[in-house]
Amino acid sequence: MADKAHRETDKLLLSLERRIRRIYRQTKDEVRQAWDAYMAEAEPKLADLQERYEAAKKTGDKAEIKRAGRELSFAKREATVQNDRFKSIAEQTAENLSHVNEIALEYTNGSLPEVYALNYNAIGKAAKQELRGFSFSLVDAHTVENLILRGDRSLLPLRKLNKAKDVRWNMKKINSEVLQGILQGESIPKIANRIAKVQQMNMHAAVRTARTAVTGAENKGRIDMLNEMEAKGVVVDKIWISTHDGKTRDWHAELDRKTVAKDKPFVNSIGSIMYPGDPAADPANTYCCRCTLGYKIIGFKPLSEVSKKWA
Repeated sequence: MADKAHRETDKLLLSLERRIRRIYRQTKDEVRQAWDAYMAEAEPKLADLQERYEAAKKTGDKAEIKRAGRELSFAKREATVQNDRFKSIAEQTAENLSHVNEIALEYTNGSLPEVYALNYNAIGKAAKQELRGFSFSLVDAHTVENLILRGDRSLLPLRKLNKAKDVRWNMKKINSEVLQGILQGESIPKIANRIAKVQQMNMHAAVRTARTAVTGAENKGRIDMLNEMEAKGVVVDKIWISTHDGKTRDWHAELDRKTVAKDKPFVNSIGSIMYPGDPAADPANTYCCRCTLGYKIIGFKPLSEVSKKWA
């Protein structure tokens, strides 16, 4: 079995995750400077109203609390979501985050050929040791990358970013966080901290996407080698191997060590899935998955059934 390849894939993924987190941290500092400068200017104008609101809360006078809170909320809206400069900075932040998301996807897509080749070759080498007299073609990451660039999308479905949709999502989240801060009576500095939450959402989403894509590339490489084995007359079943820790979802734990024919899907409570990370499966069955695919040699096809290519 190619367990070593799975461990090597995990190392590649860890390196990729670190690289992705690094670019978001760098952007975070740049974005924070712009917001801190704006909020520092807005804060003194609201300080008096903020003090009145805090004083009203101490009195316990509900009418006064309501009045002071309404005045403060109105002033904060004028200083933020209704302010042209605020809107400009928010739009720039949304654009910057979307740009970083594009870079993260480039890093992720760039790592997939290596992951694919590593696992494709590992299964082939392991099978060759089990099957005396059989040999299987191996590939390198550069070849896989070239095939993808030439338009062969059957190997690896690369991830794409809808830039306009991504910018809109970031704008929506920025405005939502600011409005929540206003409604909860937070100070301007605390509202500024909420912008960092949007950046964190983007970073976590990029890491989850990387994990999902790497798992898909790992197991697409494995299933493609099983296809080659079958073309040469080897009958194989595939085995679902779950990651054994507290993060494993229940419906993947229920598949652990399940064995099915190579061309049959695994079936769990979510639906059908051909292999861990299968992009054609329900997203709930693939997102952030860390499972892998094993195999079991069942026998051999009659020579008359073997693909003419290999006969």
